[in-house]
Amino acid sequence: MASHKVSRRTIAQQTKAILAHAKSIDGADAHGRAELGRMLRLLKNDLSHGEWIPWIQRHTGMSRRAVQDYLALARFSEEHPELFAELAPVGATKIYALLRLEPKQIAKLAKMRGVRVPGSTRRKPLAQLSTRELLAVLRAR
Repeated sequence: MASHKVSRRTIAQQTKAILAHAKSIDGADAHGRAELGRMLRLLKNDLSHGEWIPWIQRHTGMSRRAVQDYLALARFSEEHPELFAELAPVGATKIYALLRLEPKQIAKLAKMRGVRVPGSTRRKPLAQLSTRELLAVLRAR
C-alpha cells in the first residue's frame, strides 16, 4: 500500500516502462525477469489498496502467477545476489522451480558437479538439466 499519493501520470509512466521492459526480455533471461519483478514491486507499492490485482488484469496481460514469479525472482536476486548470479545462466524457469527450496539447499545443488536424474544412471550438471529433469530431481528430494 502506498504511503504517499502518487499521481496517475506517474503510474502511467511506470506502466509504460514495465510493458516496454516485459516485451524486451529474452525468454530465459533471469536478470531481465528479476528487473521486471523490481519494477512491478515499485509500482505495487505506489498503488492504493485494492488497485494491484485490477491493474495487473487491465494493463499487463500477465497471469497473477507470472507476476508472483517475477516478484519472487526479484526478491531472491536481492537477498542472495551471489547465488542468483551463479544460477542466472540456467534460466529463469529453472530458477523458479528452485525457489521451492531453502537458499542453502539451492546453493548445495548449484555447487554439485552433477545430479542424478530419476530413472537414469547418468549425472548432469544443473545447467544441462531440462526443466522437466530438474522438476523430477526436486520431486525425488
